[in-house]
Formats: sequence, C-alpha cells, structure tokens
Amino acid sequence: MSEKLIVKLYDKDVVLQFKMPKSKVISKKNYTRGNINHFSYRSKRRMKLFARNTSNLWRIFIHLTYPRNYPSDGRKVKKHLDIFIKRLKRYCPDIKFLWVIEFQQRGAPHYHILVNQEVNKNWLSQSWYEVVDSGDERHLRAGTTIELVRSKNHSIAYLMNYLKKIEQKTVPEEYKNVGKFWSHSTKILEVDEYFIEDSLRKNQRITRCFRRWYRAKLRSWNCNKWKWRGTGFTAWDGMNYFNELNKRNLPNDLKNIKPPEQ
Repeated sequence: MSEKLIVKLYDKDVVLQFKMPKSKVISKKNYTRGNINHFSYRSKRRMKLFARNTSNLWRIFIHLTYPRNYPSDGRKVKKHLDIFIKRLKRYCPDIKFLWVIEFQQRGAPHYHILVNQEVNKNWLSQSWYEVVDSGDERHLRAGTTIELVRSKNHSIAYLMNYLKKIEQKTVPEEYKNVGKFWSHSTKILEVDEYFIEDSLRKNQRITRCFRRWYRAKLRSWNCNKWKWRGTGFTAWDGMNYFNELNKRNLPNDLKNIKPPEQ
C-alpha cells in the first residue's frame, strides 16, 4: 500500500513527512493534552522552525518586565499579555508578533516580543504599566525596553540563544498554570506544500537525496547524533539544497514546485 510523502518548503528549511494510510493511523479520538509544565523538545523545534522562516518580518524587540510585586499564576500573566496584545493591535492594526516568556532570577516572568513595526516607547511604557496595574513609578520608567533588530540574522540569533538559556525557562516552584512558552500572530509563516502519493520507491528516492545531503551537512557541523527513523525529518537550510536538486534529478512532478522567494 502506498504512502503519501508531504514536502513542505519554507523560506530557509524543508520538512519531509510520511503520512500513513488511514488503516495504519492510530486514532487520537480519546487523546487529551496534559497541562504544560516545562518547555518541551517539540515546542522548541516548532519555535526554531517558525523563527528561522519568519526572520525577514521582524523589526523591533519589545521587552516587558514586572515590578517588584508580580503574579505567580500563569493564567493572570497570560491575561496581562492578552490585554496588552489587544492594545497593541488597536495601536498598530497591521502589526505581526512573536512572543516568548522567560523567568528572571528573582522568579518573575517577563516577555520578549518581536514585532514587524516600530512602537512608540512612551506608549509602550504607559500601556504595560496600566495593564499590570503597577502603581510603581519606577516600573513606569524601567518596565519596558525597545531594541532595534539589526538584521534578520540578528533576530534568529537572539531566538536561538533564547532556546539555549535553559535556566530562564525553568519554572519556579511557586509559579502555577504555566501555559504556553511562546506563540505568534496567525497566517505569517509561509509554506508551499506538495503531496506525492505514489510508489514507495519514488518517495524513498526523494528522501534519500535529502538524507545524504543532511548527514554531510551535520558532519560539517561536527554533529553525528542524528538518525533517520523513517517518518520524516526537517532539513535545516534545506531550501538551498532543494533549489540545486530541483534543477538536476528530482522527479518531474517535483520540478513544477516554485520555491518561496528568497
């Protein structure tokens, strides 16, 4: 029985996934998602893919911190963020964003937000001050900062460093109802998808090309931990290879794919 190969082309990366026939798919009808209490490996991978392939959007870093007295309930913290984002959208109707949460050494949560438009510093400070109902004039002056994104590589480097700072994603014992560690605006990650439902031989031919290239790339990074598990994988920087491969020996069906604009 044939399998379906899904090829996802992003700005920088390529994702290859095998979709099993319905008869082989395990039902998730009774699956319920548990409470989030740590920054999972899969969440890190999704954030990495999203950040790398939207890096051309971001212009400004926004940093939001809490005053001396801060909430230890994630529901209240996320409510503050939700109110702030709604204000931000009214202030800049076309704004796009990506936010992440960290915890300072004192245990206080704080947000980093990437946006695609400039934001007035006075408006930012006053809005966040009002949202958290601070009442502390020092927080009004120092509770927010704005940083210019120097280049798209700058935004990628910043978020990759974020993923490495494990200690700032360790949830304090007194902090409850953690919720999501990051999220973003909808419909900003551009992807071209192509489905191949054909013989397994053709699917193996496509994936074999990428696996060989990816293993060679990992060796150049002095990293040999990756193993092919037969269900698909993400080829970081795979679009460069795809553009080259597309000109030479990909199956004719795939040669009609137009890669995202560079």
